[in-house]
Amino acid sequence: MDIQMPEMDGLEATRTLMLRHHTCVVIVTGRGQLRQDAEQVGAMNYVLKPVLGSQIPALVESSQQRFRMFLRVWKQMDDPEETLRVWLLMRRAVRAQMDRSGLSEGEAFRLLEERVDRGGKSLLAAVEELLAEEPES
Repeated sequence: MDIQMPEMDGLEATRTLMLRHHTCVVIVTGRGQLRQDAEQVGAMNYVLKPVLGSQIPALVESSQQRFRMFLRVWKQMDDPEETLRVWLLMRRAVRAQMDRSGLSEGEAFRLLEERVDRGGKSLLAAVEELLAEEPES
């Protein structure tokens, strides 16, 4: 998804897609300051132009991995807005775990999944537990 489009900007289009159809969207833009905005609307990834062909395999793989996790959240939620809210919390928890433990994103996602499966918790409960473990800033 590009950011600048004629009818609707890419951020608005991404949010609409995520709330209605749950689509794996990657934002492609020349504006580096929009990374957080892209995440807030549910984009699975974000890449700056120009995109090199060598970047594409890793970009697709990480986007698909995130989307599989997003679908897991979606299956547990009834409300699209709540799905997006929990997804954003989950992304924050995974990043915190990566920072604390030096894990890759995939490893942090797997540990979160194990916490859910092992503990018989909902995904939201496991995410909130991980966030509670974050050290005070």
